[in-house]
Amino acid sequence: MTEENIRSYLGELKLPKEILSTLIQSANKSKDEITNRVSKEIIGIVSQIDWVKEIPRFAEGHKFKISAEIDIIKKNPESHPDHSPGKEKHRETK
Repeated sequence: MTEENIRSYLGELKLPKEILSTLIQSANKSKDEITNRVSKEIIGIVSQIDWVKEIPRFAEGHKFKISAEIDIIKKNPESHPDHSPGKEKHRETK
């Protein structure tokens, strides 16, 4: 739930502004506490992983596919200093 959703819901209850403000602050504080706790748990779990050991183990059981897309786009002649209008360069062939 977003703060706007909470405000909308509580606004329908016709509560005084002071109580509404207190409830929203409490909800934000609870959200921040939950976010911090979950973040700390994830950091704790990830920090215990032996990445040097796990990455080769993962690589042994998986196949990797790499895809790339390359676009070659012709430059605008006016934007290139060597190709300004009226200045044609000719190459001599031997």
